[in-house]
Amino acid sequence: MTDTPGSRLTLIVDQPTPTARHRLPPREQAKALRLLRTLGLEADTPPELVLAWLERRDGGCSLPEAARQIGLGNWLGITTSLADLTQNLARFEAAYALDSVLDSLTVLAEQSPPESR
Repeated sequence: MTDTPGSRLTLIVDQPTPTARHRLPPREQAKALRLLRTLGLEADTPPELVLAWLERRDGGCSLPEAARQIGLGNWLGITTSLADLTQNLARFEAAYALDSVLDSLTVLAEQSPPESR
């Protein structure tokens, strides 16, 4: 069992934590949590679940599977429905992808010579 900083949840982990190459860097975690708050989804969508899902989604891990792996499997039916949570995560994922594209464009603009801007 581990206490999650900044949360009222205690996670019971029954699966190993993702390998270091699958862990989200702290900057990406902060961005994900900021977007979750900005979209107004934080109350209905546990940040721990969003981070776990982001870390595991490239491996084809579904939302319910990510919830089970971090010990939130029972939470899904109690607090919100899977359909609502899936819809929230779809909104979040779209915003997260857009934010990543905008970050990439900003980096490209900063790297281009001033005369080409």
